[in-house]
Amino acid sequence: MKHASRSRPPATRGAKVPPALVLATALVLAAALPSLASAQNTVTGAVVDGATQQPLSGAQVMIEGTEQGALTDNRGRFLILNAPSATVTLRVVMI
Repeated sequence: MKHASRSRPPATRGAKVPPALVLATALVLAAALPSLASAQNTVTGAVVDGATQQPLSGAQVMIEGTEQGALTDNRGRFLILNAPSATVTLRVVMI
């Protein structure tokens, strides 16, 4: 009885990675780390009705001059991640 031979893909385990590729990857990661670390600013708060002080659900909160924003939850709360590190002005619109 003959056994059918199977073709196998070439083994990649233990394959050598060119040192230049390792160095390039390390440099890219090292350059990206400061920007990732500085992008941790958040803006958080709550939107309430001025007359009743009740939370407003579904209000759109935007940082002026950017496309960053969030919608308020059922408790009127919002969270905007990766906000600019400077003082920001918020614009709130009830949708």
